[in-house]
Amino acid sequence: MVPADQSLKRVQDTDEFMLFEPEAHKLLGAHALGQRATEIIYIGQAVLFYGGSVEYFRDMVFNYPTLSEAHKVVALDGLNKL
Repeated sequence: MVPADQSLKRVQDTDEFMLFEPEAHKLLGAHALGQRATEIIYIGQAVLFYGGSVEYFRDMVFNYPTLSEAHKVVALDGLNKL
């Protein structure tokens, strides 16, 4: 597993991190803490519900600049550290 602190990003006043399995890249957890967490956590919840992988965030196009783009930033950061 990739430790959560290795894929932590701060976006405005919200911290977000993902936990995923390094070989299969299966998403194991998505967390958002802070004032604006409710604006982005639903995306991670949906990917978890459908058994998705961190590649979803890498390959998906997110609006810019929005908080939802933080998912892509966190996923790329975690994948780059493998």
